[in-house]
Amino acid sequence: MRPSFLEPGAWIPPTSLAIALLYDCAPKLRVVLLAGQRFRTGETIGDQRRFSRIHRTTHPDSFLAAVGSTSTEYPPNDGIARPPRSSHRSADATTRMLRGEAQTRFMNTRRAVTIFGIAAFGAATLLGGGIASADQRPSGNGTRDNPFTAPCSFTPTSDHDTCLVRFPTRTLKGLESEHIPAYKCPVDRPWLVNKNLAPFGTTLLRGVAVDGIGPIGVSITDGSRVDSDGSHAFVATATGFPYSSAQNWNTDERSYSVILHCTSNWEMAKRK
Repeated sequence: MRPSFLEPGAWIPPTSLAIALLYDCAPKLRVVLLAGQRFRTGETIGDQRRFSRIHRTTHPDSFLAAVGSTSTEYPPNDGIARPPRSSHRSADATTRMLRGEAQTRFMNTRRAVTIFGIAAFGAATLLGGGIASADQRPSGNGTRDNPFTAPCSFTPTSDHDTCLVRFPTRTLKGLESEHIPAYKCPVDRPWLVNKNLAPFGTTLLRGVAVDGIGPIGVSITDGSRVDSDGSHAFVATATGFPYSSAQNWNTDERSYSVILHCTSNWEMAKRK
């Protein structure tokens, strides 16, 4: 899952992170696995060169015999002191040793890939997975009569009646303030969830969250509502004084973004 508008510093849900990590690592791991498999079966030219280089250095007499040297003298009359023939490994023994080492690395790599996949899936499951929608820019102009609205950015797998709608980041210059624009839930999940998402000391309409609170002080106190059978639910936030404000208390630029928690379940949205 990932936000509809991925801005710097945006929250990245765990499923999206796990998929991104697997997507990024898969090509590299495939290369390692393929190389290990080929080395184990002795298929590549690189393997042959490696064996040839090692064996030629450590076992020059056996190497000459392997490549078809016509000399039968042991040790060769080249002035190089060598141990008795019995202490030399055969070419087959060296090949088996090298292939055994490669097979061990291959199995360790495959085991690591399996563990990584299980861990990524477990983290996504424990922290909460969901389904992300395609990126779409919001419509509207942010006024109370025509609020910004956009499709769901993320739908939790545990509750398809509810979704998150994350709107583009807004940036304030040092000590700048503004009225937060009006935002509205999408038509397929039209009501704000009746749940307080504001941190301590901040006033937000229930069902509204803001990313960036702290450096920026925010307030959203009212919105547009619908009534039914003695209950009501909010469908959008209000804008303008005294309903919404954002104040950057820092001397440098800071950003914030509004996230609506919307639902199609009237029981989750209604308020008395």
